[in-house]
Order: sequence, then C-alpha cells, then structure tokens
Amino acid sequence: MKAAVIHTAPDTHLDHLVPLAAEMQLPFIVSDSHSLDLVEHCYPKMEVSLLDPYDLSLSFIADSFDLIFQTGRFWAVQIVPQIELLTGKRLLVVFCPHGNSDKKYSVDPSHYLVWQQIALLYGEQMRDLLQATGGYSKIAHPLFTGNFRYQFYRKHQQFYDQLFNSMLPSSFDTALPTLLYAPTWDDEENPSSFFENTLPLIKEVSAEWNVIVKPHPFLKERRPAMAFYIQAECEATERVFFLDDFPPVYPVLARSDAYLGDYSSVGYDFLAFDRTMLFLNPGKLDPTTCLGARLHCCGEAVPPLKQGEWLPFLRQAHQTSSRFAPIRQETYRYAFGEERCPLALKQQIFATARHLQAQQSAIHY
Repeated sequence: MKAAVIHTAPDTHLDHLVPLAAEMQLPFIVSDSHSLDLVEHCYPKMEVSLLDPYDLSLSFIADSFDLIFQTGRFWAVQIVPQIELLTGKRLLVVFCPHGNSDKKYSVDPSHYLVWQQIALLYGEQMRDLLQATGGYSKIAHPLFTGNFRYQFYRKHQQFYDQLFNSMLPSSFDTALPTLLYAPTWDDEENPSSFFENTLPLIKEVSAEWNVIVKPHPFLKERRPAMAFYIQAECEATERVFFLDDFPPVYPVLARSDAYLGDYSSVGYDFLAFDRTMLFLNPGKLDPTTCLGARLHCCGEAVPPLKQGEWLPFLRQAHQTSSRFAPIRQETYRYAFGEERCPLALKQQIFATARHLQAQQSAIHY
C-alpha cells in the first residue's frame, strides 16, 4: 500500500505531521516553499518533497498513493470524491489531530464535521469531546496514538533545545524564570485574551520574568493592524520575545517555567511538564461545567487585574502551583493516554486501511 503524509494547511500543522512522517518512515510532501524551509530548518533532518499545487494533481495523487495522512477535512469533502469520479479509485484518508483542545465543544457535527474513514485521537479526552458533540459517530475507525509529538521531541531534544535557545534574544536573563503566553484567536465560540491583556501584562511582568509570546497566527491574519501594533510595543521592552515562524511546540514549552493561556491547545501540550499554569477566561466559561474550559481546572484563574497587580499575582501563583500537580497529572493521562510505538501504530493503521480497501473492492465487485 502506497502512502504519504501531505501538508497543505497552515504552517502550525507541520508540528503534527512531521513527527508522524519521520517516525512512521513515510514520504512527506509540502505544497509551498515556505513550509519546505520551515521543515528543513526547524526539524531534525528528514526527506521532504516540494510539489507545487499544480503538480499535486488529482491524477498524480490517484496514481501515486492509496493512503494519505492529512490534517484538513477538505480532502474528504472535495479531493476524495473528485478522485473517485475522475479515476474510479477510492483514496483512503487518515485524519491527524492538529492539537488537543476544548475548543469546538459546542460544534454541530451536521455542518462542520465530515465522515472520516480513519481518525487518529490522542486519548480519551479527544474521544469524549467528539462523543459529546456527536462527531464520534462520523468516525469509522478511531485509533489512539498517545503523545507521539512529545515522544519525538524527547528523541531529538538536543537538536530542538539548541535550535530554540539560539533564537532567544540576548536580553533574556537566564537567572530569571520564563513565562510563556500563548493566546488563541477569536473563533465563533471563544474570544481571545490577546488584544486586551498583552500590553499591560508584558509591561509589568517583564521586570522579573523573561516572556515568550506565542500568538495564534490567525490573530495577525484577522486583525493585522492591532496585532502588529501590540507586538511592536512589546518588543521595545527587554526580555520579551514574540515567537513567529517556528512550528515546533515542545522546545518552547521545555524552556518555559509557567504557562499563561486562554483556550489554546498549547495548554494541553504543557501538561507534559507539570509546571505552573495560569488561565485567562475572556469568555467567562465555568470550568466545572463547561467543556470549553475544562483545562482551566489545572491552574490558577487570572482575576481582573489592574496595573501593578500582575507581578504580585504571578509570584503567588507560581509559588503555590504545586497544589495543582495532581489534577495536571490526571488530566495529562486523560488527554494523551499511554505512549505507543510509532511503528506498531503504523502497522495498525495500514492493517485498518487494507481492511477498508478489501471492503471497497468487494462492494465494487
């Protein structure tokens, strides 16, 4: 069975596809030169091919592959039916998660989710969220992966850490702790904390902390003027670093002593380190009852703060963070489950794909 991992989505999805391609020893294809540059610079050496979208044609895909690993639902909605109509071949697609998140907790699967032949899920949390929204019924064959991205980081930790540390500004003080602020974007469910909180937060906290800001790329796409203004204002302050064009997540998390977020999936990734977690909640969701803020139980809720109150709050929260350790560890196990051997997972995926292929052949016959 001929298979490949194909990246046609935002650059942030690279961190979810590269480890799969590398660990499962599958061909990896990107469709733009910028993604190619990021793979070659940000990840351990691996083979990657650049195919222009015009070269990545329906006939080429049909002739070259039986199984595609993808993060985008549009392959199932558009590409697979078109290939079947054009060539008579039923391409199989493996859907890969691009983050473990509580977002989309209220999604109506009738207009958002699509039928999935094979879908990879990190662990029980992702399964339960899909069951709660009704999306789980659209997956024929769900397969659990564990936290393969964290496994991949640990395997190549020296490479990753050296690369990321070389990017940090000289103004960073190694004697000070580092705060990672990772705000998400304004989607149809949850507002972002970025535009209201970033300037007052950084102007105060950077006096005693190094600060890494990892904004969701959609923030700049949707509201570019305000996003670039805030970044320029913050970067005039010492010990502040805005992280752009760097898809790997785990070397950033490993360098961080505390995490501040709202509803970003990066918060779930940070659970692997069992460190201080702080949560802004601009949507005013109740973490005890709302699936959209479930992760907020793993850390300190940030109350409305005035200028001069950020540093005392951060000091206190960081000092008492250990009281959240049991729930952080429990949530990590719930979100990611047991680690798996990537090659054993590959064998399971291919066995499932061959079974589906045989079923389709029998139907056509």
